[in-house]
Amino acid sequence: MSKEKVLISLVGEQPAANIIPVYELSPDRIVLAKSGRTGEVAERLKDLFLASNNNRPVSLVDIDAYDANDAYEVLKSEVGNPENAIIYGNITSGTKPMAFALQRVLRELPGREHRLVYYRTEKSQGLLYYYDPETLAFVESPAAVSHTISLDEYLAAYWGMNAYKIKNRAQNSIGHIFEGVVYAALKDCVDEIKRNVVRVGKALEADILLRCGNQVGVVEVKAGDSEPKKGLDQLNTAGDKLAFGTYVKKFLVVSKIWTRDEKAELLELAEAHGIKVIGLPSFDASKETISEEDRKKLVSTIREELRCQGDVEC
Repeated sequence: MSKEKVLISLVGEQPAANIIPVYELSPDRIVLAKSGRTGEVAERLKDLFLASNNNRPVSLVDIDAYDANDAYEVLKSEVGNPENAIIYGNITSGTKPMAFALQRVLRELPGREHRLVYYRTEKSQGLLYYYDPETLAFVESPAAVSHTISLDEYLAAYWGMNAYKIKNRAQNSIGHIFEGVVYAALKDCVDEIKRNVVRVGKALEADILLRCGNQVGVVEVKAGDSEPKKGLDQLNTAGDKLAFGTYVKKFLVVSKIWTRDEKAELLELAEAHGIKVIGLPSFDASKETISEEDRKKLVSTIREELRCQGDVEC
């Protein structure tokens, strides 16, 4: 008889780290361990998992974020004595004391099949690490993930199910025309793209939201000299850990080149907040075009930052 596969996932403020391990491991049961500050995140994840997979049971459990012994007792009670189960513990999110508690639980379980799991997104489209909870040694080499998160799933995790809409803008404005040119240049060069995404009930929107693999980017588009600092401020709001998350890539696309002589302060601010500024000085509003050189610069910069894979003719 095959053993039940149970995934216990520590929930922090960044829900993206909880999604891919579920898709990769395909557990029979999911336990989301949340603390006082991450209840809403856990609820959004639960809704997403219930909506995306065959009535697989998903349960929430409250643990203390900093009392490792208390967290251990709660998790131990939740797991029980699973003689016919393999337990995976996702320690990517949550606090370090929560991770200590989960490791102790798995270490004390009978058998040597149980695993700690860590999901890494840095400089990759995603890697899963598997550790022996007793020795913390690698059980196998890090494995590249085969699943991806759609933009709908990403938004559901950070905002909630059906929590966004597409906003209609004034069709004849210079900003709208420039945004359309940028969108047209990118739409066939990434895995997924959405334009004018607005969070329902919140003062938060993205001119362009795009994805390559599991890397997500948000693009703010500004034509001319129209409030350049406002574009940086909007990206900082969108890139906040409670908006699109700390892992999102941020881009400000402008219709002029920002030089150190003219925009030193703004460029320093952009660099400090991890914002990539892309200037497209060839933009012609009357023809609704940019030069081929600028188009290639835009596409190559975005694809490089998002670690887009494969050869794409665009």
